[in-house]
Amino acid sequence: MKEREHLNEKRIKEISGAQNGWQQIFDAMPDIMAEIDPDFNIVKANKALADKLGVDRESLIGKKCHEVFHNASEPPSYCPHHLSISTGKQQFNELFEKNLNGYYLFSSTPIYDGKGVCTGTVEIGRDITARKRMEEELHKSERRFSDISENALEWVWEVDAGGKYTYSSPVVEKILGYSPSEILGKHFYDLFYQADREDLKKAAFEAFAAKQPIREFINRNIHKNGKTVWLSTSGIPILDNNGDLMGYRGSDSDITERIASEMDIREQEAMATAISSSSLDAIIVINGKGIITFFNKSAEKMFGFTQGEVIGKELHRLLVSREAMQQYFLQLPEFEKTGWCKVVGRTLDLNATKKDGSRFPIELSISVFKKNDSWYSVGSVRDITERKKIEEKLHKTSVTDELTGLLNRRGFIALAEKQHAIAKRTKRVFSMLYIDLNDLKSINDQYGHKSGDMAIVDIAAILQKTFRSSDIISRTGGDEFIVLIVEARSRDIERTITENIQRNINNHNTRAKRPYELSISMGFSHFDPAHPASINVLISQADKQMYREKKSKH
Repeated sequence: MKEREHLNEKRIKEISGAQNGWQQIFDAMPDIMAEIDPDFNIVKANKALADKLGVDRESLIGKKCHEVFHNASEPPSYCPHHLSISTGKQQFNELFEKNLNGYYLFSSTPIYDGKGVCTGTVEIGRDITARKRMEEELHKSERRFSDISENALEWVWEVDAGGKYTYSSPVVEKILGYSPSEILGKHFYDLFYQADREDLKKAAFEAFAAKQPIREFINRNIHKNGKTVWLSTSGIPILDNNGDLMGYRGSDSDITERIASEMDIREQEAMATAISSSSLDAIIVINGKGIITFFNKSAEKMFGFTQGEVIGKELHRLLVSREAMQQYFLQLPEFEKTGWCKVVGRTLDLNATKKDGSRFPIELSISVFKKNDSWYSVGSVRDITERKKIEEKLHKTSVTDELTGLLNRRGFIALAEKQHAIAKRTKRVFSMLYIDLNDLKSINDQYGHKSGDMAIVDIAAILQKTFRSSDIISRTGGDEFIVLIVEARSRDIERTITENIQRNINNHNTRAKRPYELSISMGFSHFDPAHPASINVLISQADKQMYREKKSKH
């Protein structure tokens, strides 16, 4: 009898652990998810879907999927569930969903019982509105150098560099029970759960020190009435003109319901099977020793390993850098004991390693669960190679001139300020050259704007030929260029540069055989470390001298 009771207790622990683990995966997923029966009725829905629609999860149960997703009385021909049921195959569709207020990439996967009968589908929808907007912003930035806007979350706040709240939106009262006036003056960690406070505080200030964005930083807090509230925190650093940290601005969302919810083990196992084949992200589960226990199909495709090659192996010896592996094993004893380390509950941008040894950028989100009295972690991995390329291209277009490929004014000032700081510190000299292309309006009027653009491009090429690669060349206006000449050592630098530029212009006019001849006006200024002038003053001085020369030619 005692042996039977012992076995029952053991089974209950196993079931509870599995429930908790797969519940973490289901509700921790940022994508919207639902299980739908063959009659188009929603059987289950995750919190992300309910939150997106602004309704309670229970109110979705029994509704028709096409009414919720497509706002249609009958299932349209493009309905992923309809296609998945009719074909018996997994379906992928990219759709604009009015009810969800955005673009979504849907995957629909059939679920079969033990007899091979289809009992419904699992729908996963990823919000790709941000990606669509980023693509649109990239297109605009190539012409207008626009920035990408960010969406705000629920409780909006600001803190100073020491973590003290300097602004709080009224939503904080709904989440934590405190009015904004009661929050002001508190530190963000004052309301953290006592047992977590020091570790969370340390992790947060590491981000502060690195001036890095904070994404989905999970933290337990104490409500004014004493109850526990789980929050997901996201924020970006606020920097002054010198790049020094002034504080952070961000938002918190209440995820208490998500953390607390549980599911039945059979539902979890069925859902886990569908997730493992349908998820667009790699999902990897490791135990407290760092051993891989789960590796889905997307992980196989992303990393190049098969499940058979990685299950039972140490993840940190296969997929991460040596530095990351060393940091992990330093924290391993604490994770085995408490299920907590500084990366849990955060979204990190890292580099990972494929089977062939190549490195690629990923976005990693980590959550934890306990099974059979042992801690496990679940990693959701997203390949962000394309996003990094877009970000790099956006940065390049924001600091370069589209016509000539030279730095624009913004890019020039940024590099010139760095050179200015170096010159002040090392007591070195440099010179500023301001150049104006003469008679550009006449070229445009007589030969057309294409000829005018060609004249600008020709001058840019002449300047690149004349100056060293260490000099900073920019186009700062329609017909104006500025060059910062690094460590100008010649005592007669103005004469030397003038002769070199004029010689290259004369050679160009002879060879190019344009219907017009290029000519320029120039002005110089010089940085004296004994009496250091600002970049703007040096530009102004060179500009004035250039106009005096230009005036003398007319």
